[in-house]
Amino acid sequence: MDGHASSTPAAGPNVQVSSGQSNSSMLPPRPRSRVMTNEIAADEAVYSSSGFSSCNDAPDEFVDQVFTYNVFTDPVKAADGFVYDRRDISKYFIRERRAGRAIRSPMTGAQLPNDELVEQNDLKGRIAAWNKSRRVRRARKERVSSDQLGSRSKKKVIRSMETDEDLDDKAEETNGGDEVSREPNSQNVDIDSGSISDAGASLDRGQQQSSAGQNLGLRLKVRLPNHLPSTVTNPSVQMSPMVQSTMECSSTSPPVLASKTNNEGTSSRAIGEISLSCSPSADRSAKEMHPQSPAIELGRGRLNWPSAVDSGNDGDFQHEDNISNDDLGPRKLIMNPDSKAVDKLSRLVERLRPGDTVIFDGDRFDFSCTSCFLLQDGVTLMAKPGLPQKPQLNFRPVEGGDAISVAGLRTRFIGLSLNMNGRSSLHADGGNPACLSVVHTGSVSCVDCDIQSPDIGYGAFVLGKSAKLTLQDCTLSKCVRSTIASGNGANVEVFNSRLLGNGKSDKYGVLILCDSESSVLMEGGEAKDCGNVCVLATGKGSIRLKSVTVSHSHEREGICVVGNGSKAFLEQCKITNCGEAAVAALHGAVMELKDCTIIDSQQQAAVSQGKDSTMLLNNCVINGCKEACCSAVRGGKMIIDSSTIQGSTEMQGLISQGQYSTVVITNSTVSNTKGTCALALLGGRLECVDTVFKESTSMQGVCAEGVNSCCTLTGCTISSTQEACLVAMHGGTVKAVNTQMLSSRASRGVSIEGEGSSGEIIDGIIQDCHTASLCALNGGSLLVRGGKCARSIGTQGQGVCCQGQGSHVKASNVDVSHCQGTCLVSLSGGTVEISDSKLHDSISMQGIAAQGEGSSITLSNCEVFDTQESCVAALKSGKIFAKNCRFYRSKTLQGVVAQGKAASVDLEHCQVSDCFGTCILAMLGGSISMHETEISKSQNMQGVCSQGQGSLVTIIDSNIKDCQQTCVVALNGGMVNLTNSSVTGSQEMQGVCAEGSGSIATLTRCTVAQHKEACAASLEGGRLHIEGGLISDSQLSRGVSVEGESSVAELSGVEIQECKTAFICVLSGAHGVLTNCYLHNVSCANSQGVCSQGQGSFISMSNTRVENVSSTAVVALTGAKIECSQTSVSNSLTMQGIASQGQGSLVTLTECNISNVKEAGLAALSGGCLKAYKCKVQNCWNSRGLSSEKEGSKLYAEECQITECKAAGACALAGGSIQLLKCNFSDFPMQNAQALCCQGNGSMTEAIKCTFKESDGSVVVSLSGATVKLALCKISDSKNMQGIIAQGEGSKLSISECEVLQTKEACIAVLSGAFLDANACNIKGSSTSRGVSVEGLHSRANLVNCYVHDHSSACICCIEGSEVLLDGCRISNHNNSGQGIAVQGFGTRISAKATSIKGCHGACVHSQSGARATFFKCEIRNSITMQCGLSQGPGSVLEFSECIIRDSKEAVLAAVTGASIEVQSSEISSSEDMHILAVHAGAIAKVRHCRLHNSKDCVVAVSQGSTVQFLDSEISNSAQAEAITVIDSGSRASIARCFLSNCPKALCRIDLGGFVELTAVEFSHCSNGPAVAALSADTQCKLTGCSMSYISQSAALTVDQGATVDVFGCDIKKCSCAFACNGTKSAINLQRSSLSSFSQAFGSCIGNGIVSIDKCHLFQTQADATLQFAFQIEGEMEMSDCLVNVQQTTAVWGLQSGSKLKLSSCALFSSELSTVFNALGSTLVAQACLFDGGGVIVESAASASVQFRLCSFRGVKTTLVRDSQHSSQLEFLDKCEVVASSESASTASLLSDIKKLVGTSTNSLEFSEIISKTKTWKDWFKSIDKIELISELEQLGAVE
Repeated sequence: MDGHASSTPAAGPNVQVSSGQSNSSMLPPRPRSRVMTNEIAADEAVYSSSGFSSCNDAPDEFVDQVFTYNVFTDPVKAADGFVYDRRDISKYFIRERRAGRAIRSPMTGAQLPNDELVEQNDLKGRIAAWNKSRRVRRARKERVSSDQLGSRSKKKVIRSMETDEDLDDKAEETNGGDEVSREPNSQNVDIDSGSISDAGASLDRGQQQSSAGQNLGLRLKVRLPNHLPSTVTNPSVQMSPMVQSTMECSSTSPPVLASKTNNEGTSSRAIGEISLSCSPSADRSAKEMHPQSPAIELGRGRLNWPSAVDSGNDGDFQHEDNISNDDLGPRKLIMNPDSKAVDKLSRLVERLRPGDTVIFDGDRFDFSCTSCFLLQDGVTLMAKPGLPQKPQLNFRPVEGGDAISVAGLRTRFIGLSLNMNGRSSLHADGGNPACLSVVHTGSVSCVDCDIQSPDIGYGAFVLGKSAKLTLQDCTLSKCVRSTIASGNGANVEVFNSRLLGNGKSDKYGVLILCDSESSVLMEGGEAKDCGNVCVLATGKGSIRLKSVTVSHSHEREGICVVGNGSKAFLEQCKITNCGEAAVAALHGAVMELKDCTIIDSQQQAAVSQGKDSTMLLNNCVINGCKEACCSAVRGGKMIIDSSTIQGSTEMQGLISQGQYSTVVITNSTVSNTKGTCALALLGGRLECVDTVFKESTSMQGVCAEGVNSCCTLTGCTISSTQEACLVAMHGGTVKAVNTQMLSSRASRGVSIEGEGSSGEIIDGIIQDCHTASLCALNGGSLLVRGGKCARSIGTQGQGVCCQGQGSHVKASNVDVSHCQGTCLVSLSGGTVEISDSKLHDSISMQGIAAQGEGSSITLSNCEVFDTQESCVAALKSGKIFAKNCRFYRSKTLQGVVAQGKAASVDLEHCQVSDCFGTCILAMLGGSISMHETEISKSQNMQGVCSQGQGSLVTIIDSNIKDCQQTCVVALNGGMVNLTNSSVTGSQEMQGVCAEGSGSIATLTRCTVAQHKEACAASLEGGRLHIEGGLISDSQLSRGVSVEGESSVAELSGVEIQECKTAFICVLSGAHGVLTNCYLHNVSCANSQGVCSQGQGSFISMSNTRVENVSSTAVVALTGAKIECSQTSVSNSLTMQGIASQGQGSLVTLTECNISNVKEAGLAALSGGCLKAYKCKVQNCWNSRGLSSEKEGSKLYAEECQITECKAAGACALAGGSIQLLKCNFSDFPMQNAQALCCQGNGSMTEAIKCTFKESDGSVVVSLSGATVKLALCKISDSKNMQGIIAQGEGSKLSISECEVLQTKEACIAVLSGAFLDANACNIKGSSTSRGVSVEGLHSRANLVNCYVHDHSSACICCIEGSEVLLDGCRISNHNNSGQGIAVQGFGTRISAKATSIKGCHGACVHSQSGARATFFKCEIRNSITMQCGLSQGPGSVLEFSECIIRDSKEAVLAAVTGASIEVQSSEISSSEDMHILAVHAGAIAKVRHCRLHNSKDCVVAVSQGSTVQFLDSEISNSAQAEAITVIDSGSRASIARCFLSNCPKALCRIDLGGFVELTAVEFSHCSNGPAVAALSADTQCKLTGCSMSYISQSAALTVDQGATVDVFGCDIKKCSCAFACNGTKSAINLQRSSLSSFSQAFGSCIGNGIVSIDKCHLFQTQADATLQFAFQIEGEMEMSDCLVNVQQTTAVWGLQSGSKLKLSSCALFSSELSTVFNALGSTLVAQACLFDGGGVIVESAASASVQFRLCSFRGVKTTLVRDSQHSSQLEFLDKCEVVASSESASTASLLSDIKKLVGTSTNSLEFSEIISKTKTWKDWFKSIDKIELISELEQLGAVE
């Protein structure tokens, strides 16, 4: 059977059968062989409680796909983006780093950028929730299973997945070779069930695939439990619901499972088969179920057995009744993991006999017994063949007991995993229990076994002389104490096995313990991962290892032999990763290693410690130790031959420490050590022959340290060491013969250090050392005979060094060369004697140096050449004596140097030449004397130099020539005295120089000529005295250069000529005095004549001439000062005449003359200051007269005259400033030349009482942030441009009491963000442009009390976002088309206060293109040809407040094309030809508290969609037209609380679709037109609360041609007529209004007009004119709720033929009325009306249609209806009332007349009851339920 049982209960009847594979191609595949599952609930509960989870039913994202295939416990994300378990990935990182490999992704193989791990808390939380839900489900299943199974035992089914080949093998084994048929695409499943009523089977992640529509065959192989009968019929398979929904399965195998007989003829339980044929359901394909894989997941199913009979057996193990001691022959006992059978094992063990075999069939067996298992002779415990994994035998013994104890012979364990778990206490004797104990004469062999003791005790314990343990192919691990322990002469043999410890945490157990004369032989295999010693021999134990790997003893040695008699022999072994020494022989033990490798030891590799301890290494390799590779300490001895020792990461390669300790090494290599390669310490001895020592990374090569320590080397090589190659220190001794010391990386070749230390080098070669080849230090003594020292490679590495009092070096016939430092040096009192030698090729320092008090060097007949620094140097009181010597070819420094007080060099008959640096140098108090000495060819430095206080060079009758730098120099207090000498030919620098405070150079009767730099120089406090003589021919520099504070040059009677850059230059605080000198001919471009530069620098010039200078003739730079008086400067060819440049620089000029210069005549630059008094500047032929450039620069000129300059008379640039007082600027004829220019942020010019005139360009210019202030100045006569211009953000122009006159362009222009502040200025006469032009965003101008007048264009122009403020100004412009103020562009704004704008030929104020102009308390008048104010373009605004605006040719104010005008509290009047206010083309006007009057045309004109608003204003006095006209569709006017009067035509005319809303407006005195005239279709007018009176010649309201007028709450009186409604669709609606006192009629409605009157009061008193008709109607009129009170009227309503009148709820009162209605041919309808008075109610009723309803006729005098033709249609309906007047008629007669009329009428007349009553009109209205009319009529004035 392929599968094995477990002791945990089964999960239940459901079995999962699956076929499929992972759908993630990125994850590594799961193993294809047998996979243990943990699906069973009880087993998973244990598994989950330990912190792990089963992975078979887990989502893939929960499972580690690389290392364990288990559910994550601590998921983290690595840098490759994949998730791993923290423990596994951390171990992987450690392993890769230890192996020295780059860390790569376990998933992709790509190299990781870092080893950072990021916690995945979200994933961890989801896994925890998933585990919790699974535990709940399993607990529920356990309860269900317990209910079903009762008290019977439950066993789990272990599922395995096998390939088809595995199934074939198992079928042949279990069925006697019967062929097992297989269907295509079938999966085989074995079921081994011990349960009573059910069995299960599953496939876990099978590899078979099924495409859509293809059958998937499943074959279930079933082992029948013992309790079932031998034959089972009709077994059935029940599939899970999921499978049933997706698959159609049916049994295709015979429904009988029967027992079979095996090949041996004995009966065994049968393996039956059930074959299933499964295919996807018709309605669901496999691809639909799993679109990413064709595999089909079948889910869980149940195999239902038929009813079974319990046989009462206890499982597959033979019943104990069948086991008898009487049985003969060996027996095979099969052990299944049934709890009852397991309990009986302890009883059966006692009955086992030799030859018996116990076969374990299952994966886990737990034993908890009362005593340990004592096995007898010849017993075999083995695993059943073919199990997927070893059966695990878990022992839980009694306290202090072993798991298995063997005292007999030939006991075998095959293929088992022995595990002693549970906490067992110690033996009574203090020992520990063991998983396997072999004692006495016991002999045990284990093959392919695993042995564990994870809680306490040993793995295998072998004790006794006859005890023997043999391990073959075994694994021993997880043992708390020793894995294998042998004692008392026991014998252990281990072959090809693995001994694994518990890691670093286990500090007690060892892997092999060989004690008490026992022996251990181990061949092959490995022993590793132990917290203690891996292999330990003690008590005369003997260990022999061959081809064994010993590794990872984390805290102790790998192999350790301790004590006399203990020994170990290692051959071809590998010892690695040990916590302490890899191998150790201690306390007299002996260890021999042959052909072994030791690597990665955390401390020493090999240790021989203690007297008589010996270690022999032959042909071994030691690599990678943390401490010393090989150590002989405390009298130990180590012999090394033909071996390689390398890689000590912290300490030495070899060490011999202490008295009697000895290391002998021959023919070997010691390398790559961090410490010393070989060290003799504290009396130790080191003997080396033909051995190579190299690559000491931080210490020496070979060292003898301490008294009696000794190193002897013969024929050896020491190379590539960090410190010295060979060292004797602290009294040690070294001797080297024919030995090479090569390449000390950081120290010396040979170092003899300390008093008593000595060294002798004979014919040695010392080269490539860092600090020195040979060195005697601190009292050491060194003797050198012959030989060669070369290539001392450190930055200061010497050849021979003698340092310290008492140190001494004596050398002869030595060649010292190619040293990085000094070839020969004596330091701190050392003494050197050298003769007949050559010292050369010092790479970076001197050839010979004596340094320090008492140090001395004596040379005779020597050559010192080719040195990097000085050939000879006496330093710090050192002394050098040289005679008949040559010093030449110093590569970088001096030839001879004396440095320091008391340092001295005496040269006699010597030659110093070809030096890279100074040939002769005395410095820091040193002294050099030369007699009859030749100094020449200083290649890069001075010829002679005296440097430092007290330093002195005396030169007498000598020649200094051909020097690269200064020929003769005194530096820093040094002194040089030259007498009758010649100084010529400095190739790069000065001829003679005094540099530094106290330095003095005195020249008497000397010639200084032909030098590249200054011929003579005084620098940094030096003093230069020159009397007489000639200074000439400075090839690249000045004649005299004076530099540095306190430096002084005094020249008297000196001629300076033919200098390259300047005659004299005074720099950095120096002083120069020139008296009666002549300076001429500086020919080089950009070269000054006289230059003073730097703070404190000062030049005094008097009676001196400066001529023919290429650049600036006289200049003060960076804080310097120059004073010139009565000096002449002329012919500056390329630059300024006189300049002051830099902060603090000052030039003061008095009565000087500057002429014929190319650039500025006078210039203050970069913060400099220049003052000029009564100077004259003329003919600056390429630039300015005065120039101040950059911040801080200041130029002050008083009573100066500047003329004939090309660019500008005066210019302040880039922050410079100019102050001018009473200066005159004139005659600047060049193109665009200005008189005054100020440019750049911070630049400023101030001028008082100056005149600027006659410029081709702008006269005064402020640009780019500059500021110009002018007071009491006159600016005039710009020929081509502006008078004054300010341009650029931040530019400011301030002018006060100035005149700006006669310019071609604008008098003043403010551009691009500039600012103008003008006060009390006269701005006049721009011939082609504006007076003041302000242009650009952020440009601003403030004008106060200025007079701007008479310009070609606008006086003030504000455009492109600029802003102008005017206060108290006067503006007038009589030029043709000249405007007063022009404002243009969005964001542009002008504000004027108390300003007068008048007399302009063009518009006085013009705002266009979105600009805004605001005026407060201004007077704007007299536009000669145009408007006073014009607002034009969308967004343009004109605002007026408390202004007087009058007298224009065209409209006084006009807003056109979307612009707007706002006027408040102003008077607007007097247009000569047009309107007062014109608003056209979508414009807007708002007028408040204003008076608009006296226009020729209409006062206000609104058209083309424009809008006006009037509030509290007066509009009156149009000479020829209306007060206001609103024309065109979209034009609107809103007028409130205004007064319209005194116009010959309509006061308000609306036409062509206009709309007007009038609120509380008073109309009065219109002589020839209506108050309101609405004249065309779609025209509308709304009147609310208005008053109309004295409209004499027309109706107050005229509506014509379809217009509409709505009147509400208005009062119309004393007019000729209230309204006239004419034309079709014309309409007037009157509500709650009062109409009275008309001379012609109340109103007329003709031409099909429509009039509606509601709740109005209409009355005409006797004093008023008599009217023919109150209302003349030719159209339609409707009146409701009205009161009509007329006294003198012929007829109230005169109805023409075809007209209509409808009255509702009206009341008519008239005492003198003759006729109420004249109704000829019309239609009259009256309802609920009261007619009180009147002779006839209806007159001329012929052909009329008259209808009265609920009407009351009272006081009728004559008759109701008069119809002579009897052609009218009369109706009196709904209880009409008739009350006759008692004076002339009775009610009865009236009724009679009506009856007669009806009776004689030829028309169809309807007549209802007429009731005669005597009630009041109020009673009557009450009777007809019109009570509400009573209050309405009373409000309108009705009385009884």
